Amino acid sequence: MDKQTVRETIKRTRAGLDPAALAERSAVIQASVMSLPEFAAAKALACYLAMPGEVRTDAILDAAWSAGKTVCVPAWRAESGMYGLSKMARGARVRRGAGGAPEPVNLDWMDLAGLPVIVTPGLAFDAEGGRIGHGGGHYDRLLRDPAGSQAVKIGLALEAQMFTRVPTNEADVRMNMVVTEERVIRINV
Repeated sequence: MDKQTVRETIKRTRAGLDPAALAERSAVIQASVMSLPEFAAAKALACYLAMPGEVRTDAILDAAWSAGKTVCVPAWRAESGMYGLSKMARGARVRRGAGGAPEPVNLDWMDLAGLPVIVTPGLAFDAEGGRIGHGGGHYDRLLRDPAGSQAVKIGLALEAQMFTRVPTNEADVRMNMVVTEERVIRINV
């Protein structure tokens, strides 16, 4: 299966998913993330703001803020034509950014240096850390930044988004971990 076929398959699967089931599975996934030693030890993390159909991240964000962690979220940098990371405080106003992704209204840019955990969305994953996004390469460019090379990259997915193998190439950044509602997969990348 090529990347586009995988994307189309997962988009159909997600479109047919009951919102209550997504919320329930997301709660299980988020609880697993929050129980990870990497999450507990992190003083800061990057985490996406979920779009419709994606595994929710609201509980992860709330737990991070409650623990006094610095939270960064992806936001579009118009001047570079790429995503960057912006600090975000609890209760910050959010707008629909480029491509429809939610992002803070007031941007406070931060680099990846010193971020020990990056929570990442995707359309499809495999147990080897392979990840397929929406096709723009935005997350891969962000994750390839050498400043974030030491960060543990955690992909969040429903079990229905897991494949035996997803097609990847040298531009695709592998995850160190994938968390689903059924398992936590640790990958030696």
